Amino acid sequence: IIEVPKSIGFYFDPYETIFYSLSENHLTRYSFIEKEIKIDALSQKNPFEKGDLYKDHYNNELLFTWSGGGAEISKYDFESTRWSQIDNKKRSDQYFNAGVFLNPLDSNLYKFGGYGHYTFKNDLQRFNKKTNSWEIIPLTGDTITPRKPMLSNIVADSLIFIGGGKGSRSGDQSVESRSFSDLYVMNLKNFHTKKVGDLIDLEINQHLENFYYDEHFNELYFLLVSKIDSVSILQMYKYNFERDSSYEVGNELKFPTTNRAGNIYYSFDTNKIYFITVNTMRNQNVEFEFYNIQLPVLSDFQMDAFIKKRSGFNYNIYLIVAFFGSIMFLVLKRKRKKYQPSSILNNYHSSNKILVLGEFKLYDRSSKNIAPNFSTKTLEAFILLLINSIRIDKYLSDEGISSTEFANTLWPDYDKDSQKNNRNVTINKLRHILNDVEGLNIIYQNSRWKIKIVNNFFVDILKLDSVFVQAEVENLLNFLDQNTICEFCKNVSYPWLDIVKINLNHYLYDNIVKLYEDNRSKLSSKSIMKIGKSLLSIDELSEFGITLVIFAQKESGNENGFHKEFTLFQKSFEEITGENFKKTPDELIKLYF
Repeated sequence: IIEVPKSIGFYFDPYETIFYSLSENHLTRYSFIEKEIKIDALSQKNPFEKGDLYKDHYNNELLFTWSGGGAEISKYDFESTRWSQIDNKKRSDQYFNAGVFLNPLDSNLYKFGGYGHYTFKNDLQRFNKKTNSWEIIPLTGDTITPRKPMLSNIVADSLIFIGGGKGSRSGDQSVESRSFSDLYVMNLKNFHTKKVGDLIDLEINQHLENFYYDEHFNELYFLLVSKIDSVSILQMYKYNFERDSSYEVGNELKFPTTNRAGNIYYSFDTNKIYFITVNTMRNQNVEFEFYNIQLPVLSDFQMDAFIKKRSGFNYNIYLIVAFFGSIMFLVLKRKRKKYQPSSILNNYHSSNKILVLGEFKLYDRSSKNIAPNFSTKTLEAFILLLINSIRIDKYLSDEGISSTEFANTLWPDYDKDSQKNNRNVTINKLRHILNDVEGLNIIYQNSRWKIKIVNNFFVDILKLDSVFVQAEVENLLNFLDQNTICEFCKNVSYPWLDIVKINLNHYLYDNIVKLYEDNRSKLSSKSIMKIGKSLLSIDELSEFGITLVIFAQKESGNENGFHKEFTLFQKSFEEITGENFKKTPDELIKLYF
């Protein structure tokens, strides 16, 4: 809980996890990471008595503009603790409580909706830096009802959710003033809007606050505020698009006042949602209370789906992994191994490692998988940088990628200025995500971007490539004990990546087969099974792979396993090709053995 002099604007920085509150003569900063408060006395106060505070992450600047709309933007200089002086005459009183956001496609500040002179608005405005003025941007698609809206974070670098808030279907407050729970999505490339759903049935004394969209689970978190008998009740919910349902998250918070408001924000640093309540006190000071919740927050149906998908998992251990991001399951799993790890596994760290074989994972210094921290676009950018930073035979080069090639690959339809803005923002986001990873750094050297990887940093595909170079089948078998899937980037697909995946998977497949053939006579049934499974993980229609698996099952006397594996292969073959698999198990074994 912190109390600040009369706050006229506040902002939460999702990249540095810092909360800013602006007063007439002070700027207060609270760092959730450092647990410290810093108060700057302004050498020159800001030009407005209330307004919208925002941070431009492209230029590391705090921005402040009159909340009623129309006014120019003032910028804060952290060194001189001064706000730039601007022309106050342009300000109007038309757009109070508009939704404010920074568009990553052009790095301009935008506002949507608002209220003024007894009228709710549904205009989209953009601040034109050349003319120092706001301009109306035409919208297409579904019309969003005039309101004081709630906005989400930017999704996939080009979408934003708009909804909730308070407004009127006609715009006229004298006719109607009500709370909304509908939800729209706006495409920031062409400003097309589409209604996507209704979040919850609202009662007359309830309203919604701002949103956070979780791309990985396709869910929207929002805050429901109820005013009952001089009490404010704040409850966080999440809306699942696939099930068209909302669920409570955490406990409700009750406050003995109807003047309590709240906001929710997401931090890339901590992978937490921060829940901030606001209370204006009698002395006009403002009290902020901070709460947080760790992501992901799984509902019962999600938990059931995960358990069904991973039917061999221990239920309690999976709960620990899902809720706390620990590696307890991996540790317990390793303890059951009978063999002594060879030198190839000595560098198989539980922390600071990248796994690109199978499902993409990235572990930080505390052994936490931070892959969920990536948005769709930042993951694509990271994979693009990675494959230009590691050398795998003739297929991957570690020479880096030029700015032009990087931008043209990720944003082929954008103009050069938009490409540059998006590149800078994306690189900045990636560096924030990698803050807690030791041994990975994004560098720009010799006019090329790349990820600098220290020598002892573990990358599974590089380790497997070293197995091929050493040509020791025992090292391959030890590697397969840790990596059951050898397909490159199994859960990632981009048009530009497909040819890379095909070539790499061929390379991995052919080298595993070569190691098998060179050592065939000394391999046990168990070892043959491992190799067969690894080949099927790369190519699920591999005749050679299924032959190794059923041969190993037959040699070990496991008739049930023999028939089960072959039946599963037949089913996959039919689903993918639309044809029946015509060879029998005996024909396969005769063909390859």
